[in-house]
Amino acid sequence: LGASSVTVVSRSGKRYDSDVSSEVRFITYDILKEELTNRDKNNGCILVNTTPAGMFPDISGMPVDPSLLDSPMIMGVLDVVYNPLRTRLVLEAEKRGIRAANGLSMLVAQAFFAEKLFFGRDPVMDEEEEKVLDRIIGSLRAEKENQVLIGMPGSGKSFSGRWLSEETGRPLFDTDEIFLERYGIPAGEYIGRNGEAAFREKEAEIIAELSSKEGIVISTGGGAILNSKNTDALKANGILIYIHRPLKELETDGRPLSKGRENLKGLFYRRLPLYLRAKDRIILNCGSKEELKEKLSALRNKRERGEEGEEPMKILIINGPNLNMLGIREPEIYGRSTYADLLEYLSNEAKTLGVEAEFFQSNHEGDLVDAIQDAYGIYDGIVINPGAYTHTSIALPDAVKAVGIPTVEVHISDVDSREEFRKTSYIRQAAIGTVSGKGFEGYAEAMRLIMENAGKA
Repeated sequence: LGASSVTVVSRSGKRYDSDVSSEVRFITYDILKEELTNRDKNNGCILVNTTPAGMFPDISGMPVDPSLLDSPMIMGVLDVVYNPLRTRLVLEAEKRGIRAANGLSMLVAQAFFAEKLFFGRDPVMDEEEEKVLDRIIGSLRAEKENQVLIGMPGSGKSFSGRWLSEETGRPLFDTDEIFLERYGIPAGEYIGRNGEAAFREKEAEIIAELSSKEGIVISTGGGAILNSKNTDALKANGILIYIHRPLKELETDGRPLSKGRENLKGLFYRRLPLYLRAKDRIILNCGSKEELKEKLSALRNKRERGEEGEEPMKILIINGPNLNMLGIREPEIYGRSTYADLLEYLSNEAKTLGVEAEFFQSNHEGDLVDAIQDAYGIYDGIVINPGAYTHTSIALPDAVKAVGIPTVEVHISDVDSREEFRKTSYIRQAAIGTVSGKGFEGYAEAMRLIMENAGKA
C-alpha cells in the first residue's frame, strides 16, 4: 500500500515471528503513546486494530486510550472487528473527524479470494469484480445495520418508522411505545408526574437493549440524543437518520416539553446542534408524506447498493412577496409563467445538478427571516429572491449573516436597469453573488454558483 514503515504494538513489544521483515518495528503501548504524543502531523499514520477489543458483547472496549486519537499523526483508523458495525474505536475516530472503517469489507474480501484459491483461479480482482464486491458489502451492511430515526417531537419519526417497517419487513421498535408497554404510562404523562430526569434514565435502559439488535427500525423519543451514551449505543449498529421538520410545522399536542410555541422554539434550538452532531444522514420533511416516503426509499436503496458517497447538497430556494403572483403580476416584466411553473423548472434543474432543493415563499418579512434561521445546519446554500424586501429589509441580510450559509441573490428582471429605488439591495452585502435579469434560468445559475463555492460544481 506504499507505507514507509510498519509498526506492531503489543503489551510486551517483543518480535513474535522470526520470518517477519527486520524493517517491521515492534513496540509497547507505552512507546506508542509517547510517539503519538511527541510527533507532528508530517509523520502521519493509519491505526489498525487486530485485537478483539470492542467486539460484541464487550462493545465498550478499546485497544488504546481514546485520547491517543487526538494526536495529529493519526490520519485514519481501521478496525478488523465488524460486530458491532461501529466499534468504540471507530466511533471515537469519527467524532474527531478521522476517517474510519470496520472489518466487514475485509471479511467479504477474504471469502472472495478464498473461493478463487479453492478453485485454482488467479487471485486477482478486476474492476468488474470490485464493483460486485462493493455491492455485496453494501447489501450485507444494510441487512445488519439498524435504521434509527431521531428528531424533534412531531417531526415525523413515528410515521417514517412505520413506513420503513412495512416497506422492508424489519421489526419496528418505538422507544416511547416500549416505555408505555413496560411502565403502563405514556412518556409525556410520566415526565409530568416524575420529572424528565427520571424518564431519561429509563429511556436509556430501553435504548441500550435495542442497540444490541441488528436489522431493525428504531424510532426514538425527541430527547434521546441528550445523553451521548444513547447516541454512541445507537450508532454501534445503526445509521442515525435525522428527520428534520421546519419549526413552524412541528406538532405539540400531547408533548409537555414542547407545549407552547415559545417553549417549542427554545427546545428546538437547544437540541438542533445535538441532532446535527449525532446524525449520519438528514431527511428533510418539508412536504407531503409521499415526498417523505420517496426520500426514505432513496436513502435505503442507496445503502443497499453500497453507494456510500456524500449526501447531495441541500439548497433552500426562498421567494419573497408577490412571487406567488407570477404569470399574473406585470407579465410584460416577469413573463407569463406561473409560480408553479417556476417550482417545476427548478425541481428538474436540481435533479440535473444532483442537488436536493426545497422551496419556500412568503409575503411576510418575518416568515422569510424564520426560513433563513431554520436553514441553519440543514442546508448547504440559500438562493433568495427577496422581492421588494431587497430594497427595504435589513433583517434579511442580518439573518443570512447570522446563519453563515452561502447565499445567492437572484432576480427575474434586471433590477439595476429599472426604477432608481430598485438599485438599492441590502441583501447583496450578505450574498456571495447576484444573478439578475435572467428569468427562471437565474435561479439555476444561482444554484451552480453555490455548488462552485463549495467546490462541487
